[in-house]
Amino acid sequence: INKKTADNVNDAWFTYNAPSRIHEIIIAGRIRGWAYMNRDHIQNSQAVPSDEWHHVCITWGYETKTRVLYFDGEAIAQEASGNVKLTMGGSIAIGQFHQKETMEAIFYDGRSFGGELLKLNVYKRQLEAGEVGKMFSAGMCSDFEESLLGDVFLRWETILYATERHGTITEVPITCPGDHWNVLCFTDFYN
Repeated sequence: INKKTADNVNDAWFTYNAPSRIHEIIIAGRIRGWAYMNRDHIQNSQAVPSDEWHHVCITWGYETKTRVLYFDGEAIAQEASGNVKLTMGGSIAIGQFHQKETMEAIFYDGRSFGGELLKLNVYKRQLEAGEVGKMFSAGMCSDFEESLLGDVFLRWETILYATERHGTITEVPITCPGDHWNVLCFTDFYN
């Protein structure tokens, strides 16, 4: 993630809502308190600087009953999550919050994401600390995620090419040795 909005803006990078439960997962860009899972705030004091690329990952496992927040490959918060299961059949919004009444993605004034996203994947299992660390240390041009393809629930390429888009979202290629990746730039909402 490369956040372009001001540090005090509560801009949504990623939200997941289930039919009966809003805000199952939220990753939002306010400088403190920006990660929620199962409608619970994950306590952390990590700042998310603007105009810098950072690796952010939240893992959760029903079997382990833990959720872990990683920032640039390091675990910065770990909490018990109890016997909570994510409700399936919901909707994902990237770059915006969901409207509570209709569960539709909506642009809230001053709350939509401004910045760049790359390689946003959702996995079917809780990633291990070593895997998250390798993702970060391998860098943006890495194909490390390819080793986890069997564990992917929602893949970056699906987000790029098979989802409905709203607002000004531009794909910007990043040239890497032997390959390239596309970055999604959300430009309507820079502060």
